[in-house]
Amino acid sequence: MKLDVATFIVVDCETTGLDPETDALVEVAAVAIDLFDPLPRAMFSRLVATEKAIPAEVSAVHGLTNAMLATAPDWPTARRSLRHFIALHENPILVAHNAAFDRQFLLLGAHWRWLCTKRVAMHIWPDAPNFKNQTLRYWRDLNVETFGLPPHRALGDALVTAALLRDQLASPEFSGEVGRHRWDVDEIIAWVDSPISLATWPFGKFFGQPIAAADTGYIEWALSPRGPADRIASDPDLKFTLERQLQLCSVKGAS
Repeated sequence: MKLDVATFIVVDCETTGLDPETDALVEVAAVAIDLFDPLPRAMFSRLVATEKAIPAEVSAVHGLTNAMLATAPDWPTARRSLRHFIALHENPILVAHNAAFDRQFLLLGAHWRWLCTKRVAMHIWPDAPNFKNQTLRYWRDLNVETFGLPPHRALGDALVTAALLRDQLASPEFSGEVGRHRWDVDEIIAWVDSPISLATWPFGKFFGQPIAAADTGYIEWALSPRGPADRIASDPDLKFTLERQLQLCSVKGAS
């Protein structure tokens, strides 16, 4: 399927925390857009009731409290409504910023394809200040109508991500990459999901410094069972980057 016949369903969710095993959804939203109409085709938003207490520090982020969810539907009911909203649109492609996070909470099934705008940004704009959708919103000077919703409300963030997706699809950096993929959805998603070479260390004594700042011994330690094995295993991009840097060091050492 070509990108120009797809309908992008941009989703976002707010939760009680970051762990899908122990935390719960409290809000979900979706915005349907296509490549040719600057306005959303349709919007969907639901608060979601949960018996789990929302920690005060989490309410401080998105502004939601358990009292606000008292009359909201439970997650199975809200999920059925969300699935119905998605199914109303032809050739839906699900989109999220940090899609891996949203997919773990939404559990919508494997039959819909996903595109991650955070990973697109990491591929095409490696010099961005960071890859949060609100940072990219202002870094790219996007004009987004969020209907007065603040950051970290699901519909407001979905509208920002929708604007970011449009900006990405129109950017010369993206066009240069997808030109070789002929705008085929499956090939583009495979490219978006492919490993990304990180520029700086995300942990340890070299935190914030270029990957090349570390010596071979430190990289070998980081990749070994003696290093932060859980961190490396959970971050394929970091593992790819360190293994690639180790290979480069080996080539330099042999020359």
